[in-house]
Amino acid sequence: MLKIAAFKRGKPVKNISVKKIRGLMSRSSMVWVDVERGSRKDFDFISKTFKLHPLTVEDMRNSNSLPKIDIVGKEYTMVIFHEVYYDRQVKKIRMSEVDFCIGKNFIITVHQVASASIESVRRKFMSGIYPDVSPDRVMHGVMDSEVEGYVTMMDQLDSEIEHLENRLLKGRTDGILGILSDHRREVTELRKIVGPQREIISKIYHGESPIVSEGMLFYFRDISDNMFRFYSSLESHRDAVTSAFETYTSIQSNNINKVLKQLSIISTVFLPMSFVAGIYGTNFQFVPGLSHSYGFYVMLLLLLVIGTGMYTYFKRKYK
Repeated sequence: MLKIAAFKRGKPVKNISVKKIRGLMSRSSMVWVDVERGSRKDFDFISKTFKLHPLTVEDMRNSNSLPKIDIVGKEYTMVIFHEVYYDRQVKKIRMSEVDFCIGKNFIITVHQVASASIESVRRKFMSGIYPDVSPDRVMHGVMDSEVEGYVTMMDQLDSEIEHLENRLLKGRTDGILGILSDHRREVTELRKIVGPQREIISKIYHGESPIVSEGMLFYFRDISDNMFRFYSSLESHRDAVTSAFETYTSIQSNNINKVLKQLSIISTVFLPMSFVAGIYGTNFQFVPGLSHSYGFYVMLLLLLVIGTGMYTYFKRKYK
């Protein structure tokens, strides 16, 4: 599905059709084509209209690419970015790819799922309150909104891990292992995404893309700073997850030790009793007390005294 917006001297142009796109791409105008769940026909259209390289179109159609930046001379710059958010219903991190292709007077955004960041930026620019609308400004707006979402998501993750730590301290370990494993996997996936994206933003604000104007470089540096802070928070969160794993392992080991101690005490208590019972169970004709009328009861009393004595001893020792 294509959503087309055009701006002339910062003001949105009304009644835009597909046929008018080429005519609107001038020095004073800019076209924004948003592709959501694009079909083959949609990608063929943008490929021919904006004269994109086949490999660029292939990257756009593939929704499982790692972050990267391709600078195709002065024609256009293609960026693969990822939007990340926290799904509160299932308490898991969701990631979706957002591709940018910016030229001097056009920007193309491609994504498979609805993007709150893109819709928010679209509403702002369509309101007509901005005096200047350019491809690099639109890309910055979307990226900045996505990175702000990273910070919000990290706050939610920190709150979740703090809740898990409180449960561990209270001894409530049911289901904790699975949740911690999910957290560790998600942190690993985030590090794979955030690391390359930091490098992408760094290349942009260092002026490697000729499409990004000099006046916008400082704004991309602000995004880079936010990405750095997020990456640092991610490292701290990974340490917190590791610490929670160690706490969980320690609690489980302590519980196992308690069970083993109880089993050891029981075995030790029954050991002398088994010894006495074994003596009287030997296959000899003459065993002292075996023929006595009260011999059996004396043996039971002896076993009871031994068992009670052993139990009292261990109870006092490990009290």
